[in-house]
Amino acid sequence: QSRLKLFFCGALNVLLSYYYWVPGLLHLAHRIAIADGQSDRPYRGPSDRVVALNVEMDLEHHELEFAFDFERRAEVLHAYRDALRRLPPSIAAWCIIDVRVTGSDEAWLSPAHGRPTLWVDVVVPMRIKKHFNKLCKEVVPVAEAFGGRPHWGKINPCSAEYTRASFPCFAEFAATRREMDPQGVFGNVWLDKFFEDVTECSVVV
Repeated sequence: QSRLKLFFCGALNVLLSYYYWVPGLLHLAHRIAIADGQSDRPYRGPSDRVVALNVEMDLEHHELEFAFDFERRAEVLHAYRDALRRLPPSIAAWCIIDVRVTGSDEAWLSPAHGRPTLWVDVVVPMRIKKHFNKLCKEVVPVAEAFGGRPHWGKINPCSAEYTRASFPCFAEFAATRREMDPQGVFGNVWLDKFFEDVTECSVVV
């Protein structure tokens, strides 16, 4: 039954890629997607096997999320829509777009630092992971054009230079990190590209 629903939703998304202007069709797609994703059935399991959401989705997937100034929400969403429409329907139809809003905060490396924030998350199921780079070529330039700040816990295809410049207090955080962890004990290969001035870790594991 779930596979039948998935096939139906995929077919409807492909149809929307060409006929999104048909009145009521987008609303119908949203209602079906919500009905298919919601579940009141309680379940439990190991933390690596359970997604703490009420939405059924692939446990393994790619996510590309950026945080934007809420004041530019309409421009950002229109630009994302145009970017996704430039992709082949066989790719765009499988992408799940999650939009949320949060208030501002003062954490130095928070994507919501200093401004009310619009988050736009593109969820890419593993069945189309081979097309992830094509998605990035369309979405990332849009995100960067609007000053999107990458989510630290998700895939970040932006350059280290862009990422550092996206966070107003990055220099302050880097200085504090250098003082508190001069040998980069709490670093890793991925983080090191953002903090190039940290000396090589001398801890032996």
